[in-house]
Amino acid sequence: SSSTAEVRFEDAASAQNAANMLNGSILGGAALTVTLDGNSPDMTKVNVANVPAGIEWQKVKDHFRLCGNVCFVNVGCASPSSSSTAEVRFEDAASARNAANVLNGSILG
Repeated sequence: SSSTAEVRFEDAASAQNAANMLNGSILGGAALTVTLDGNSPDMTKVNVANVPAGIEWQKVKDHFRLCGNVCFVNVGCASPSSSSTAEVRFEDAASARNAANVLNGSILG
């Protein structure tokens, strides 16, 4: 059984390095799939698939540290393809535009 993870770096160049260098690398006996998160506003986030179930976030951080300063790791998060969407309606167009500008790319929960 496998899980997913997200890894955030200090800068976009490190995230790009991780996607290039660590895609297909082995962690805990499994070949990882590492992709840049196209929804990351600052391009500092990569999504990681095929993470061995039960692996601790520290092991993931140590593995990705080869590519740059790791700021955040979340293991067992939902993959982008399985994330949920929601619809929010506003009373007027100006409020909807403001929400889209302010909240696009933000984290809920």
